[in-house]
Amino acid sequence: MRTRGLAAWAVLMFAADGFAQPPADLPLIPVPGPPAAPAPFAPGGPVAPYDHAHVYLPEPGPEFDRRQPMLDELWRVTASVELAWLSTSGLPRSLTLTPPDVFGRTVTGLIVPTDGRATDDFHGGLGLNVGRRLGERSGVDASLFLLGGPARRLEGFAPNTLVYSPDPARDAPVFVALPAGSAAIGTFFPAQLKTTFVGADVNYRHTLVRAQTARVDVLAGYRFAYLSDELYIGDTPEGGSNGYRNNLLQAETTFHGGQFGVAVGLDYGWWYTDGVVKIAYGTVTTETGASGAFGFSSPRPRLGGETRGAVLPTVGWKVGLRVGDRGGLFASYSFQYLDRVARLGDAFCGCGGHSDLWVNSLGLGLEFRF
Repeated sequence: MRTRGLAAWAVLMFAADGFAQPPADLPLIPVPGPPAAPAPFAPGGPVAPYDHAHVYLPEPGPEFDRRQPMLDELWRVTASVELAWLSTSGLPRSLTLTPPDVFGRTVTGLIVPTDGRATDDFHGGLGLNVGRRLGERSGVDASLFLLGGPARRLEGFAPNTLVYSPDPARDAPVFVALPAGSAAIGTFFPAQLKTTFVGADVNYRHTLVRAQTARVDVLAGYRFAYLSDELYIGDTPEGGSNGYRNNLLQAETTFHGGQFGVAVGLDYGWWYTDGVVKIAYGTVTTETGASGAFGFSSPRPRLGGETRGAVLPTVGWKVGLRVGDRGGLFASYSFQYLDRVARLGDAFCGCGGHSDLWVNSLGLGLEFRF
């Protein structure tokens, strides 16, 4: 009985051992381990310690829209009001004129008390610039600079002489010598002293350097300048009349030349700035002439003219504030220099009939782009 029980137990153990062995062709599955830690800098992950052996780049900031650079528009137009001060050359203390009167008699003497004066140091004027872009890196521009303003009034005296004009605003005055014995009688008459300056140029521009907020251009073109000093008897003419030229002392200077330069532009969204340096070289022609009563002046002016080489450098700078998408307000400064010009005072000095001119100007203006 015991032998049978042991045999049955042996059979059961052998069967259980056969069923516990897995088939030889089934894969073994590894036991899963603990979950992996998040990567450094990942949301919710640990912060890695700072390593001085590495260079860390800053995180990118928010994106923003930058406005289109000022010089990328097809057209650009600026207009400004200018206040300029010029170098001057003083006249003699007085001019004595002894012209013939309407009957051919010699006038005793017209006295123009210039008192060493020159034209006014300060003058108002206008500035205008128009530019057009021709391509991605080229364009043309033209500018005009005009200084004028009212004439400076002087009060002359004519002893023993009658000075009159049928229409003071349009006609030149005439002189009539009074009879002998009336030396204590005389008349007062107006005299005007005036200066006009005009500058203009046309240039082709080519971009050398162009970035998102900066631009560097080179330019080359033509430059013109005109300067006139006038002293005449009578009131300022109106209606286009040139009657005052019958009694006129005038010094004129005309410059023509080629120029080259460099222009720089910076644009930082709501504000911008532009600068330019130009140098022109050409010929300057001077002419000093007298007509009417000034042909009998004492001291005697040096009359005539000449043509010679000259340089005309220009420096300009402006700072502007954008107004809307197509406009702007700006303030500007410019400096111009021209050598060997003719001024009225040069006609009476021992300086050879010419001197140098410099023009400083402050401007306030508007800019339009489209």
